[in-house]
Amino acid sequence: MAGRAASAHRGLDDPWHEALALACLADATPGEESQGHRERALELLSRYPDERAAALRRTLGEGGLR
Repeated sequence: MAGRAASAHRGLDDPWHEALALACLADATPGEESQGHRERALELLSRYPDERAAALRRTLGEGGLR
């Protein structure tokens, strides 16, 4: 489900919600695939300077939303 959401938001050019979906997908998948989703989410979030984005970047950098 999160994979579809990420794809839909990508198609809508909605990087914030794509990053959120990828963060959820990263938590739901194992190993290297998870890391790829996390890295893409961090890349998308890098364009947002606000504290909410910074907090999510820290959470993802520490291993995820769990």
